[in-house]
Amino acid sequence: AANDMESFDVLTEPLYIINGGEYSEEELFGPNPTSPYFPLNQQEIISTTVYQGESATSLYGEKGKKGVVVIITKNGKPLKK
Repeated sequence: AANDMESFDVLTEPLYIINGGEYSEEELFGPNPTSPYFPLNQQEIISTTVYQGESATSLYGEKGKKGVVVIITKNGKPLKK
């Protein structure tokens, strides 16, 4: 098995942390998204960090078991719709 730094699995329903707030895949990408960051591709993202495996669970506990995607946007708030 390759180590975590060399390969990434496709994350299924990871935890999303956007500017410190927690969001589910459903809240961001589901049929009726409720996240203020929807649509994500229209936000001004300055960094994205992906955590998987032990690093995800050591930082976020049981909530991070499916992986964690940490996103920081330019002004720390969702863009106005």
